Amino acid sequence: MNVIDNKISYLMLLILSITMTCAILNADYKLGVPGTDRDLVNNLIQNKILPTEMKEILGSMKGFRNMVQTQ
Repeated sequence: MNVIDNKISYLMLLILSITMTCAILNADYKLGVPGTDRDLVNNLIQNKILPTEMKEILGSMKGFRNMVQTQ
């Protein structure tokens, strides 16, 4: 594995960790069962657990994850 592959793997783990953290927060605050990752973020934003700016940031991270997974 080269340095770039290691960095991409690390970023993928970070994105997964953030997604799991959102899922844990959603469950702990009993915000309902989300249908998608987007629902997780929306629940947290609507309940003022995350700031609205996070929606765009997390959406970009999800796009990056999807782009890397297809390659």
